[in-house]
This record gives sequence, C-alpha cells and structure tokens, in this order.
Amino acid sequence: MAKYLSTLLYIGVFLSSCQKEAPIRQITGFDSPPAINGQGLTADSFYVVLLESKNNVIISDIRKIDFVDSSIVILSSEGVFSFNRQGQYLCQYGERGNGSGEYHTLTSMWVDEQKHIRIIDGARNRILTFNTDGQLLDTQTYSSSTFDLLNDCEPIDNNHLFCSNHIYNDLNTIYSTFDLQRKESHPLHRFAGKTANTQEYTGRHAFTLQKDTVFCVSPFSPDIYYWTEGKNDIRPYLSIMTEQEILSEKEQTSIEDFGITRYAELLNQDVFTGFTDLFIIPQYYFLGFYNLSYFLVNKSTHKGVRYEYPLQTDKISYLPLINIRAVSPQGFLVGFEEAYKLKQWKINTETQDDNLRKVQAVVQKISAEDNPCLFFYRLK
Repeated sequence: MAKYLSTLLYIGVFLSSCQKEAPIRQITGFDSPPAINGQGLTADSFYVVLLESKNNVIISDIRKIDFVDSSIVILSSEGVFSFNRQGQYLCQYGERGNGSGEYHTLTSMWVDEQKHIRIIDGARNRILTFNTDGQLLDTQTYSSSTFDLLNDCEPIDNNHLFCSNHIYNDLNTIYSTFDLQRKESHPLHRFAGKTANTQEYTGRHAFTLQKDTVFCVSPFSPDIYYWTEGKNDIRPYLSIMTEQEILSEKEQTSIEDFGITRYAELLNQDVFTGFTDLFIIPQYYFLGFYNLSYFLVNKSTHKGVRYEYPLQTDKISYLPLINIRAVSPQGFLVGFEEAYKLKQWKINTETQDDNLRKVQAVVQKISAEDNPCLFFYRLK
C-alpha cells in the first residue's frame, strides 16, 4: 500500500511539473540606436486606398479600422463610415444627435459574429447595432457610468467583450471583460498608479486578439502579456530586454499624476515607459509608442529593430510605416496618412523602391482637402 501511494505521489509531482508554464522568451534589440522609419524593411505587397471624398463625408483622426466581408469600416472623430476595398464610399452608421440610431459620443465599435456593426455611445451608455447597409437594427441601454472609462473593446464571442479602459484617479482597471447579456464587468488587470483628476488612456491599441488568446501590453512593463478565457488575470508571454530603468511596482504605485507630462519626464530620465500599441502579423510583433517610435520584432529570431516614427518629409527614401491602426484579415498592417500631410512628402527622386513610387503617384493625384489614404503593408 505504501509503495502504491508513493507511486501515485510521484505521478502527481511529475504531472504538476509538466503543467508549469514555459519560460518567458526574451526579445533583444531594443537598446540599439533607432533606425529611420522604414529603413531596411521590405514589403512584398503594398497598396494605397484613397478614401473617396464626396457625399459630404469628411474624415480625420482615424481611431479604429475594422473589416466585414469586402468592406472597410472606419471609426473617426466625425463618425463611423464604410468604404469598399477600392475606397469608394458605401454608407454611414448613425450620426450625432438625440434621435433613434444617433449617438452623443463615439467610444468604440466592433463587428460581431452576424457581421453587424455595433457602436458604443459612452455618454449615453448605449450600444447601437446596424446592418452592413447602415440600417439600425437594435439599441441596448446600460446602467449609468457603464462605459464611462471604456477606451476600446473587441468581441471574445458574441456575448463577451475584452476591454481596455482609461484610468481616472484611483479607478485604475486597465483591462476587463464585459458580459453583454448580464451587463457585468469583470476586472482582469490594474495599473499601480493613478491620475491627478484627469482621465488618461494607457494605450491606443494596447491589445490584440489571436484566435482564442488576447495579447496585450501594460504601462512601464517590458512584457507582452496574454489572456485566455477561464483565466482571472493576464500573464507574461514575451519580455523585452533593455538596460533602461524598469520601475518597480512600488515606484509605479507612487505615480499620482499619470499622463503625457509624466511620460515625458520619465523618458528624459531614461526610464522604460512601455508601449501603447500592439499588432501581430504572421512574421512580426509590432509594438508602438504613441507616434514617437515603434519596435518591430521578428517572431522567428525574437530579435527586434526600433524605428523612429516621425518623418523627415523633405527627402523620403524608405517606405515608412505610418499611423498603424489595424491588421487586415489577409495579414496586412493597415495605417493611414492625412491628405494634407501626404502633399508635404518629398520622395527621393533617385529611389528604386517601387512601393514609394506608388505613394508618389497617389500624392500627385490628391489635393490637401481630400480624405486620408489607407496604407496596406505585408512585410517580408
């Protein structure tokens, strides 16, 4: 009997050791001097989509891009619009106002399993549901302050959302899930610091879904985290190696004025401030920090290259990655540039880059008053 119990104990210990999570992979290259935006990058496929500028459709400040069938859905400061893959205007989803199908504040949007476009009006705590033709199908109302701090969301399934949130003073839950049927939020991860009476986001596009797994980043952390259903928290997946100072949790807790000014102070002190954007394509992890820099990590080698985001528009010699906002279903990084900024681009006339020549042809066609152009990059 003793021998039998001993054997069971050994099996239990062995199985337990097998269930331990694999060591976190380390990513190198972050501390190397940053390259010029696009230098050394190769896109084996690249195209530009000019968003049609008519029907009184004016777009600026693109905040989110999504896809449904052959349509591109864009959430901007002016509204939510649909275009086909050639950039022709299709329809608008709702508009500002107080009536049926209208919204006060565009907080976020997503495409659900039925291919309906769902828009969150954070000010009125409502979710408006439209079909792809722009017809209102449903309006769901939620209790006061439900979406007050919501920054962005994506569907885990048809009844649950994964959410990134703003922080306000000590209300610092930056990731949560939301049950659309029960109308309940469940916190997953908190930021240690707080703000000084300001509402601040901790990332523009700080998480991304890959099948059943969510990958995300957190302020001042060198890690990429992951979350799957059934877990009550996010856990480290990859870690960026850097010689910059990493703030301890205690030091983060002492931050009482989280925001862009504090970011700037810590950057000047050579403190690692983390990332605000995360996109994943077949070959790379794209990690962005506002519009200051981005870090492109090769999945095969776990080595990365850091790039400066700002452009020297007087002589552009490399195809830059600009204002990345999405990944298309075909695995393209999708960015955009305002037309008036594109008109300021002066592309090196000696360039041999066919993709830059495509941009040059577009610049010659548009006027500064036109809508933005979308850039689709499939990187080698």
